Amino acid sequence: MIAWKIMRADPATGRIASGADSRLTFDLVPGAVLEMPGQGIWMSLQRSYVETHYACHDANLLLELDFDPETLIEGNLSDAETEFSVPRATVRSITILPSDD
Repeated sequence: MIAWKIMRADPATGRIASGADSRLTFDLVPGAVLEMPGQGIWMSLQRSYVETHYACHDANLLLELDFDPETLIEGNLSDAETEFSVPRATVRSITILPSDD
């Protein structure tokens, strides 16, 4: 299944950083497997939802992720505005979102 996540570009390191925990940084390219500890990777089935609610960084990256719905840690896929987490997902694409400046 396909889901969406916003992360931020870290200009100091050139890496992709978690918006919730800046200590989590990644070198990601399409095809890479993203894994996060604890509650896993939070994402949504709705691209517009993550753009509206999470694109709040100076440099926003939109990740298109492929995940296995059988691995859900929290949340569910049937909410009107989905938010859920999984332990790992494969990066399909990374898009730099235009800034509001």
